[in-house]
Amino acid sequence: MFCVVTAWGDLVTDTLAEKLVRMQRIALLRICRAYRTASTASLQICTGLLPLDLESIRWRLRAKIKRGASFKLYGVAFWEGDNKRQALERVETLLFDPWQERWLATSKGEATKRFFPRIANRIEKDFIELDHYVSQFLTGHGDFSYRLHAFRLVVSPLCSCGADETDRHVLLVCERLEASSVELRECCQLVLNKLKTMSWSNFEKSSLP
Repeated sequence: MFCVVTAWGDLVTDTLAEKLVRMQRIALLRICRAYRTASTASLQICTGLLPLDLESIRWRLRAKIKRGASFKLYGVAFWEGDNKRQALERVETLLFDPWQERWLATSKGEATKRFFPRIANRIEKDFIELDHYVSQFLTGHGDFSYRLHAFRLVVSPLCSCGADETDRHVLLVCERLEASSVELRECCQLVLNKLKTMSWSNFEKSSLP
């Protein structure tokens, strides 16, 4: 679709931008294997994928730079003879600013914001592998009694330990899961310690726990 964005890029209105993001949501849900109640903004952050309307701008600017045509669009200026590599890098950086503004402005994605208050926090962590269970904690939309109770799917919002069973409670607080939490933290620390002492080539050959 974006291979011809230079032909239709000028026609992207606010309405079309919203439609692009709605189209993207379908793919995001499948990538994350998340529940449909998770917000699109959260899913974009969890996957580290630009909102589709911004992605269309990215493709359009990159195409213009590669052709060597002079232009000034969306805060990016490129003139004939400029360094193309540097210009392409500016495009990649530029589009994170409006995305970050949207992320800060939205009232949705409270759980995701606890993990990734800034989009750069997520982009840097490219080792995260999304699945149905990881997505539940990253989005806060999962099989937690507190949330299920809000949808009248369970009788009580409480954990068996007596506190509200939220994603945060299960992950960080619940005494019933303390042993598992300690084991998880120790495993994560072991992996981090190994990463600090390994080169990338050795990392690829290793079998981390």
